[in-house]
Amino acid sequence: MTKNIIISLFLAILFSFLLLSIKESLPLIYEYSMNIVVIISTVFIRLLKFTIVPIVILSLMNGIINLNSVKDLRIVGLKTLSMFFITTVIALLLSISISQLLSAGLDFGSAVSKDAVAVTTTNTPSFIDNIANMVPDNIIAPMLNNNMIQIIFIAVAFGIAILGASKDDKASLTNAVAQLEKLVIAVITMIMRLTPIGIFALITKSLATQGFLVLGAMIEYAGIMFLILFVHLLLVYLPLIKISGVNIISFIKKSSPALALAFSTTSSNAALPVTMKVAEEKLGIDKSIFSFVLPLGATIHMNATAIMQGLAVVFLSNIYGVEMTIIDYIGVGALAVIATVGAAGIPGTGIITLTMILVQYGIPVEGIAIIIGVDRLMEMFRTLINVGGDLVVALIVAKSENKLDLQEANS
Repeated sequence: MTKNIIISLFLAILFSFLLLSIKESLPLIYEYSMNIVVIISTVFIRLLKFTIVPIVILSLMNGIINLNSVKDLRIVGLKTLSMFFITTVIALLLSISISQLLSAGLDFGSAVSKDAVAVTTTNTPSFIDNIANMVPDNIIAPMLNNNMIQIIFIAVAFGIAILGASKDDKASLTNAVAQLEKLVIAVITMIMRLTPIGIFALITKSLATQGFLVLGAMIEYAGIMFLILFVHLLLVYLPLIKISGVNIISFIKKSSPALALAFSTTSSNAALPVTMKVAEEKLGIDKSIFSFVLPLGATIHMNATAIMQGLAVVFLSNIYGVEMTIIDYIGVGALAVIATVGAAGIPGTGIITLTMILVQYGIPVEGIAIIIGVDRLMEMFRTLINVGGDLVVALIVAKSENKLDLQEANS
């Protein structure tokens, strides 16, 4: 998939150059080609939107239902969830702060067409409005109006209801939610197989209509993403590894099988079996700790995904001239935290959850075309950071419970 995406990126650049070169001499061919590209890119964007509601509702419900195990683990569960929340919030703060400090995307506003704003921009809700309108008056309207806050409320309400059901009902309802989530993930997986075609169409549309200055925006986005990921690693993960008592070099060496698999598959779930094996056999983490922390982390602990969403919101809002207040960014942060909790640990869900946030704050979803070309490469690094973060949290929790074999970890 990654190879195909890189190929489609380069083909889109070449095809765009060809279209621009014949725009004046062969206008009919240019227009016909652009019509095809616009149709494909529009369908791809619609497919991305198509999966937002079901994946948010079902993933969030499933995550809430699975948190029932916290009752069994009590203190361990509280420590784990606290670490997940704190590191995710720090990731978001770093992402939004650094992006704003560097004025991410601001220099490329003139390079991007503002036509999309008239189509997708809605009135940006204030934080107070979001709180007041959190409770929907019916179950269908939020889905029709893309009101993500109310959709999340529905998911939380149904998830809590299942937790309170009788033992037999809870078992059957939990199984039903899990199976429906698998079905939606299967649909998303099918859609993401179209990513190379979608990227080709989206990038061609951007370059052939707006010029090659858009490439500069892509490069800037990727560069700032690397910077924020590195700062998060430096300021959050490395100090936590030190606090656990594990040597940083030993951690990197012993975690490398899981990190390499995460990098190559871009899936926290796919890397989970190897991550658990590394935790037990190489890092000396007790099974009672890693068997809870790591599966839960692969579902709800997505620091790098939160970083991507914070950067993308700042980047695209600056490009399209969408005014964002501090209150708006607080709302974005809250939605991003919830979105990462509800995000399935499979390739491509970062873009799906980002679409949800863009729709909520009136930022043109078409802006995804600017970042999706480099997002697959970025997703490889983000998944590596996410899986590494899960192992770091497992170390800290195990250390606090005296269930970390430091001799084994540092041998």
